Amino acid sequence: MDWLWWAQMAADALLVAAVALLLFRLRGQTGRQGDGQADDLGKFINEAGQLSQEFDRLLAEKSDLVNTTLASLDQRIQAIEAMLDQARQAAQRLERAQSAAAPPAITKAPPPIAASGSANDFRRKVEELHRMGRTAEQIAQATGRPRGEVDLALGLLAGEG
Repeated sequence: MDWLWWAQMAADALLVAAVALLLFRLRGQTGRQGDGQADDLGKFINEAGQLSQEFDRLLAEKSDLVNTTLASLDQRIQAIEAMLDQARQAAQRLERAQSAAAPPAITKAPPPIAASGSANDFRRKVEELHRMGRTAEQIAQATGRPRGEVDLALGLLAGEG
């Protein structure tokens, strides 16, 4: 709180300047008694002291307000960071769930079955790929057969089950 110290120093300097100005004016006045000048000076010093105390009180009040506000902001930041951590954990759980639910990726496509191969070979290959979780489109690409033919084979397999 460096700025508070500087503010206090500026206020004190202002008060000292005001006292010096008052003394200068009092010395320059003629026709006034010394006791009257002393009374005026005493009143001024008293008033300056009261103003200084009031300024110190207000400065302390402002300092407390700033500290309270900072503490409140710190609490809000911690709450937001906690929510952010929860969101990250939820995102990680979701990613794990999605990767567990996704069918395994085809790393190497099996060689296509030649069109001259027997129908039983094709049906066995379709059944095997289907059990591995492959889609009809993936099976068609792996076997080199049209998608309609793969759909027909899958339908026949479903009818047998």
